[in-house]
Amino acid sequence: MDKNESSTENGLVRASQIQRALTVSTSRDLAREWIQTTQIMGSIQLGIQHAVGGLASKPERDLLMQDFMTVETTNFPSEGSNHTPAHHFSEFKFKNYAPIAFRYFRDLFGIQPDDFLMSMCSAPLRELSNPGASGSIFYLTEDDEFIIKTVQHKEGEFLQTLLPGYYMNLNQNPRTLLPKFFGLYCYRCNSKNVRLVAMNNLLPSAVKLHQKYDLKGSTYKRKVTFFCN
Repeated sequence: MDKNESSTENGLVRASQIQRALTVSTSRDLAREWIQTTQIMGSIQLGIQHAVGGLASKPERDLLMQDFMTVETTNFPSEGSNHTPAHHFSEFKFKNYAPIAFRYFRDLFGIQPDDFLMSMCSAPLRELSNPGASGSIFYLTEDDEFIIKTVQHKEGEFLQTLLPGYYMNLNQNPRTLLPKFFGLYCYRCNSKNVRLVAMNNLLPSAVKLHQKYDLKGSTYKRKVTFFCN
């Protein structure tokens, strides 16, 4: 074997080793991403189960102004605590925004607590790809009833400030076409915050869509130029 053949063979072996290393690295990255996604979804379900289930001990009453601004924070250590169950995820914190107000909204929309928890927590969530520019992640419940959408910090704050007006609108317009919000939460783990809004799902998977339009309430940065031949 001359030097050229030896060099070519060594190059092929090296390329094969690099390809194998890249394949292993990609597999590890995908596995790590899957584990992270599974942990987030499982932790969210655990947090919602605790947040909604804990309301059973709080009597029904009229809403007060402070109910719209209340934030309840619960720690979920892996080994469990007096108030939370043990779990196999990393330790995390779960914030529940305006729990009494959102309970009122769910009641107003005819969502029973047991049905809500059954949809949200009885089966793993499904992560949906998002074609929009917001970068939000959507989690769909197994029964297609509800969607959990990640939102930015400012969006979450803005929604909370809108709750008093949202409450007034729902009472004055029971058949409103405004979005139905069922909960506002925040999952925090390792200094990472994931803010979430629970809503009804308007696009069941079983329905075949021929055309879909994403209507916006603003023209900001949404200009379109038409070209005519």
